Amino acid sequence: VQGAYGVDRWNQWAKFLNELCDGRWRRAFYLRRAWLSGHRQQPFFDVLDPACELLAASRLDRRLQELGRALQKMAAYPDPLNSGPEQLKGWEATVPAVVKWGAGTPFPDLARYGLVACMAEQVRLEEAAGWVRTHLSEFDNPLRAAYCMLYLVDWEWSRIGDNPPHESLLRLAREALDIAPQGSSAVQALVYLADGSQRNGRDSEMVDLLQRALAIPRSGFQEFQDESAEFSRSRAGQMLARHYQKAKNWPKAIDAWKAWESHSWCVTCDWGMEEEKNLALGTAYEALGRVRDSAEFFWKAAAGRGSAAVETAKKVKAIHESLGNVPELIEKVRSEVKEESEDPPAGLKWLAENLGVPLK
Repeated sequence: VQGAYGVDRWNQWAKFLNELCDGRWRRAFYLRRAWLSGHRQQPFFDVLDPACELLAASRLDRRLQELGRALQKMAAYPDPLNSGPEQLKGWEATVPAVVKWGAGTPFPDLARYGLVACMAEQVRLEEAAGWVRTHLSEFDNPLRAAYCMLYLVDWEWSRIGDNPPHESLLRLAREALDIAPQGSSAVQALVYLADGSQRNGRDSEMVDLLQRALAIPRSGFQEFQDESAEFSRSRAGQMLARHYQKAKNWPKAIDAWKAWESHSWCVTCDWGMEEEKNLALGTAYEALGRVRDSAEFFWKAAAGRGSAAVETAKKVKAIHESLGNVPELIEKVRSEVKEESEDPPAGLKWLAENLGVPLK
């Protein structure tokens, strides 16, 4: 399974059920899936069911049965990120039992995270932050505690629009950073602090914080799979590149864009990110008078599936006409069209139609 689907453990186990017999491997699959979710950021709470039922029916150990029953109560509230008052009461009643019977598993920290998320959704942010401070030493994994604080930051940050954040919000981000200063959660904490510095007009401080975020080493193939850190690392690189681009510091902008590793769940978002990078690099090289280098990146944007592909295609054609190498462009378009297995992107299609390259 790993060979077919790469080293992402979550995707491996998501495919496991399709690859092997559900009846024969049901217990192994669902228990492992729940375990992996407990070691994942963001966690999936809905996968506790039917793992909790399998544990509750265990004939091996009473502790497994009690843990299963506790998780069954937790599974009754599968979405703490979208909760009401009754759900919060349910989590408050459930956490002690999960903590008691789940020692040595990721589930107590998962329960703590769910409780904090419920508090945030009920706008009990100060209470939630105080709860994390009080119970900080009880967390098995400091990363989960840090992400509890960052959940509160994220919840409030999404509601301030383009306004500068209040100092209390930045303080929560600093607390999260202090919990695990070199952990993967530190990347997200530093990006929030950098965003705050930018909104307050402190650009040099923002650059320093972004560079610190990008310098945090990746955890690698370890027990805690941190998707949030990868999103934050991507955002840090993008913010840094945009800063240099806006300042017209072209050499640093080029280095930053080339170093940027975009990360997204969304295919169309990936298209937009790749287009932004190629357009920015094309603009930077053009500003430095390196027209041939700029043409290469404008070509990549024109041949992609971004929203500005057609306008960029027109620019690519104009550049090649000025350089006197339109035949080279025609060959590139012909080669690219030949490789397309479906309807070509709009920019490539425009170039083909305007350069006399036949389409399939």
